[in-house]
Amino acid sequence: MDTATQGKLLKTTYAWKIPGEVIEVTSHEPQKESISLIIAHPVTHQVTQTGANSDGTIFTTSWDFKALGHSQLKVAYTTRDGTSGTLQINQQLKGPDSLIQTLLLTKPITIQMNHEIKP
Repeated sequence: MDTATQGKLLKTTYAWKIPGEVIEVTSHEPQKESISLIIAHPVTHQVTQTGANSDGTIFTTSWDFKALGHSQLKVAYTTRDGTSGTLQINQQLKGPDSLIQTLLLTKPITIQMNHEIKP
């Protein structure tokens, strides 16, 4: 969940669906929800993510691991009305319970995500 709003802005869950092979990602935002699958090619080990969200946008993401704990995501998307585009996101682990995501826009947006602590 995002740290700033304690998950009210963004809450993302990663769960193994086929252990060691496929991860399901669900994201909840106030305006939309998305679901996707992350897989690694068995020979090339290239990691990709494909999914859709509740506003009709579909997306495919390639993951590039720059260094231990740091990845760059390249997202290609198409909206319900046919508009296509790309987006880059940098991710960096900050310890075992924190992830920093930076959306590389004209004005970058940085979000800190933390594991949700349940009582």
